[in-house]
Amino acid sequence: MFITGGSFALKEFSTVRYEISRHNKQFGLTVLLIAAVTPELLKEMGFDKNKPKSLEEEYESMTKTADLDNWKNIRGPRPWEEDSVEYKQMIENRINELQKKRR
Repeated sequence: MFITGGSFALKEFSTVRYEISRHNKQFGLTVLLIAAVTPELLKEMGFDKNKPKSLEEEYESMTKTADLDNWKNIRGPRPWEEDSVEYKQMIENRINELQKKRR
């Protein structure tokens, strides 16, 4: 009786534990990200609530600004790996480009 009841209780507790963990991973980060977004940040990033773009307009603006002929495929690191030198340089270049655009 104790063996059967114990295994049933252990199964229930472990499923609750994993469901709560999955829920926190799924919704916890989303809530933090939504709370961190301010109207000033949206304007700085180029989003305008008053004038929403259609999908076609967004596609046109992206194709005009993207350099599709000159690109390099850089593999991003896996979670258990260190960042590669190429990846670090790419991140630094993008940060520098964004800082130049803001000025």
